[in-house]
Amino acid sequence: MNKHIVDASQVKDGKYVGSVSLSNFNGHLEIEAGLGFVFFNDNISVAGYIHAKAGSGIKAGWGIKAGEGIKAGEGIEAGWGIKAGEGIKAGEGILANLWIKCKKELSFGYRLYAGLAHWKETPDTDDDLVECGKLCGGTVVLGRVVELGMPEEAAPKQATATIKLADGTVMTGQLVEEVEE
Repeated sequence: MNKHIVDASQVKDGKYVGSVSLSNFNGHLEIEAGLGFVFFNDNISVAGYIHAKAGSGIKAGWGIKAGEGIKAGEGIEAGWGIKAGEGIKAGEGILANLWIKCKKELSFGYRLYAGLAHWKETPDTDDDLVECGKLCGGTVVLGRVVELGMPEEAAPKQATATIKLADGTVMTGQLVEEVEE
């Protein structure tokens, strides 16, 4: 999978000015350490993970979506919703004008606000939804938390082998070591 790394040369006055469009990126997004909050005018949507290293955070004018997890050394802010296929982790806080959704752990250092929707006269029912497998750390100041439970991890498949001995006996068992001839 492709990987785009945002470094200091692609950030001017805290704004992403890189040439790669991240609104529908088929890969992973990494933001180098020590850049502070990096603001993306549009939405961020990547097929893989989003990782802002220590001292860097993510701000998006619209939404933030990752096929895998989202992790930020500082905070995560989105004009609309935040969605991750796996977990969401922020070193500081999380701010979303709408909902936050992830399948695994949602963790943050300080406070979380979801469902601000200040532009709506009447918010929709799920605007303030904070849906996750498990909530870990921090304080939810605004938002309705629904913990779905952690998904069961698939147990690694045990390889089996079936052999036929010279006398015609067939035996099946767990493959312990594969030997190349």
